[in-house]
Amino acid sequence: QEFESEEYDIAFDVPEGWMLQQPEKTQDNAPDFVAVGPKVGEMNPVFSLTIYPTEEKTLDDIILEKNEQLTEVIESGQLIIISKDKIMINQNEAYVINAEGQFSSNEQEYNIKFKEVTIYDSDNYYVFSYSNGINDFDSQLERFNETINSFKKPSEESTTEENGGCLIATATFGSRS
Repeated sequence: QEFESEEYDIAFDVPEGWMLQQPEKTQDNAPDFVAVGPKVGEMNPVFSLTIYPTEEKTLDDIILEKNEQLTEVIESGQLIIISKDKIMINQNEAYVINAEGQFSSNEQEYNIKFKEVTIYDSDNYYVFSYSNGINDFDSQLERFNETINSFKKPSEESTTEENGGCLIATATFGSRS
């Protein structure tokens, strides 16, 4: 099912049967949107989206900041980076991190796998995260990838289509000025 927010000018698909929430923003790094899936293994799969203003930073600047933030948890042994890649998603530069780590909740330890995808845009960058128990991670990975690939900014989409139509008409019929 497609979710659209006019306030943030974003739209993306949320898996059928998942509960989408927009929690109150208590900190800058708190998610703007959270989707929680049905519990399959030892925990519920969770997708989140956090939106940050780009503030004239490049994707490389953002990657450097991210790596600095992760250094402490990596050095403590709580997080292991599996891979880091720069890719393109729907004509936007993106950065993907796959990691595994330990998480404590209610005095219980969980082995968790994470995938974080940062989609870069000149105004904002969008950080999609997926976490699930390490044994159940792959079961929802395709749904997460579908969510990422469905991400769009409706305002940019409509102007592209209108301009594209004008260009096609001009190319076909010529300009009548």
